[in-house]
Amino acid sequence: MKGFDPVGAETIFIGDALNRVVDKEIIAEEDLPNFRRSTMDGYALLAKDTFGASENLPAFLELIGEVTMARFPLT
Repeated sequence: MKGFDPVGAETIFIGDALNRVVDKEIIAEEDLPNFRRSTMDGYALLAKDTFGASENLPAFLELIGEVTMARFPLT
């Protein structure tokens, strides 16, 4: 990195690692959670169902289903 000299590596307790930088890649031994998941919640909708909606004229939508973590949507 420009303007900084390497400072070397050291081994520290994980509880003291806040604001520190690792000197090599760390690979977890297992996935957690052990299934694919989204990092955000959200809603799926059709754009035509919200056309013209605004704060003063909201679109009222009906919730027709839910997909929980580690589950596949029904088709």
